[in-house]
Amino acid sequence: MARNILLATRPRPACCLCGREGLVLHDGLQDRLFNVAGEWRLRQCPDESCGLIWLDPMPLEEEIVKAYAVYYHSLEEISIGQGRWSVRLLRAVWKAWARLTRADQFQRRLDRLQPRGRLLDVGCGVGERLARMRARGWAVEGVEVDPRSVRIAREKYGLTIHAAAVAQAGLPEGQYDLVTLSHVIEHVHDPVALLRECRRVLRPGGRLLAVTPHAHGYGHRVFGQDWVDLEPPRHLYVFSALALRAVFERAGFDTPEVTLLRGANTLFSPLGSLEIRRQGRCVPGTIPPLRTMLAVPLHQMWQACRFRFDPRYGDEIQVEATKADARP
Repeated sequence: MARNILLATRPRPACCLCGREGLVLHDGLQDRLFNVAGEWRLRQCPDESCGLIWLDPMPLEEEIVKAYAVYYHSLEEISIGQGRWSVRLLRAVWKAWARLTRADQFQRRLDRLQPRGRLLDVGCGVGERLARMRARGWAVEGVEVDPRSVRIAREKYGLTIHAAAVAQAGLPEGQYDLVTLSHVIEHVHDPVALLRECRRVLRPGGRLLAVTPHAHGYGHRVFGQDWVDLEPPRHLYVFSALALRAVFERAGFDTPEVTLLRGANTLFSPLGSLEIRRQGRCVPGTIPPLRTMLAVPLHQMWQACRFRFDPRYGDEIQVEATKADARP
């Protein structure tokens, strides 16, 4: 694992959106997934019209890549099907469950769009979503910073992938009809700058769709500091719906449409959170004990019930925004 990896950090006591000093929400957190060294604190903006959650101290931008050394290796192992039998089994179970429960509402929203032009997936990973959208008729490209994921996407799917952060990829202005970000914005140091770059490459009338964990959803309400989607130190921010709307508006999107979703990870989120609560960490790709597996469907049913009557229990925030004109 990566326990010997140390990250240089800087203090971040104030909210990057409104400037107010954050209240300590969770302290003494560790990396419960991939074992990066250190303890982490999460602050929350005290302004109820914001509610942003962020890491303090925050890893330096040039340092954060170290936190992904094991993370990306695990993604590679899963994507090429050469991992342990448990990895392959859990992957198969997740895919079957997602189809059965129609859990991935973000992908379902993408599938409902009529293919009309060029699609750019920012943070495309190993390219599975791009391959799916290409099969639906889109001309697809991806942006990905991890070279191993880029290699898989190119070799396995024959995709066009820009091996860089989106701001350094040299993408043309105003040439894409759709830009997607699935669980990306929470990983970047400057979310507003990321969205401004995405807006720049959209054509007038082009659309941006993003999804990210919801700070006030079922997972965080029930599991607190054991919620797997807090994921320090890789998740630099955890957004409320109001904070995410503000980020989009600062980036130049006038009327972003914000929707709370039940969450695609209705299988892994309670499973991982229960394992963190039980033993202090979750080891991706391992079969959990029977008691954890039996508890997962209970949490799923309870969340589905609560979400039906109160969408604030959704574990994801989806934002759909349109580039209304050609303003810079």
